[in-house]
Amino acid sequence: MAAASTGRTAGELLAGAEAQRADREAAKARAREEARARRAAEQAAAYERHLEQLASRKDETWQQVEKLTMFSKAKEYDQATQLLKDLHEIARREDDTTAFTARVRELRTRYLKRPSLMERFDKAGLPRLE
Repeated sequence: MAAASTGRTAGELLAGAEAQRADREAAKARAREEARARRAAEQAAAYERHLEQLASRKDETWQQVEKLTMFSKAKEYDQATQLLKDLHEIARREDDTTAFTARVRELRTRYLKRPSLMERFDKAGLPRLE
């Protein structure tokens, strides 16, 4: 009589290999998600440090915005708009949006005839003229 084989069938081997592959893919996906979450946390912390730095020197930042908006160049407009977005966030956190809104409206009034600057302000959601 032949001894009974205790090995696995081809189907069982394939199923085991598929399960291992699925486990590896799931582990890779978890690692990617953890890395993404870590990067997001690092970016959020860096942004918070940036805002703290700007909050400690708001007057200088407003002066920088003033200088950047004097030039009719896209790069400077983009920089000024980003600074204004940051100042807006600081004003929101400090519950001082009224003063911020007044300053932005004054900028808009002064540079009303610069459509590309106004467009950037609009896209950034900055306060509009009434």
